[in-house]
Amino acid sequence: MKKNNLLIFVIVSACLFQSCNKDINKLIVGMWSIDTIYYQNTDFKLCLNLNVIQLNDQSCELPDIDNRCGFISKGGASYWEINWEERNPLILNIYGNNHIFNGQHTLKFKKDEINKLLKMEIESDDLLIICRKGLLDYDGNLNAIESLLEMQSNQHAKD
Repeated sequence: MKKNNLLIFVIVSACLFQSCNKDINKLIVGMWSIDTIYYQNTDFKLCLNLNVIQLNDQSCELPDIDNRCGFISKGGASYWEINWEERNPLILNIYGNNHIFNGQHTLKFKKDEINKLLKMEIESDDLLIICRKGLLDYDGNLNAIESLLEMQSNQHAKD
């Protein structure tokens, strides 16, 4: 009897965890509007041809960097992944032809309760991006947002 209860608990927990991960993944995938972008301590927002990052399941579309900033860096198709094993802090890897966005970045999510937004900070030695999730039903996804923030805070608590 105890083995059956344990087995049921394990199965239910695994299903809830899987469901939670799908909800979290749905939060991350999609359009992110760039509010702030600094590259090598220089404000690059006016250098973007479009202030949007589109994260798909594994690929992403990054904006072009206009030559008004002294050089051209082509955006376009790239690939991304979050290293969920490296949980202190979360690590975002971007792979592609754009040297400004490429590389390993720390990733932080924040909840803006006043404006009902989910914000994401991407940071590395040369790059800082602060963006907000577009077309997000904040109230309808509040449980998934809380799960994402809890997962993130549990990762940072392991210091």
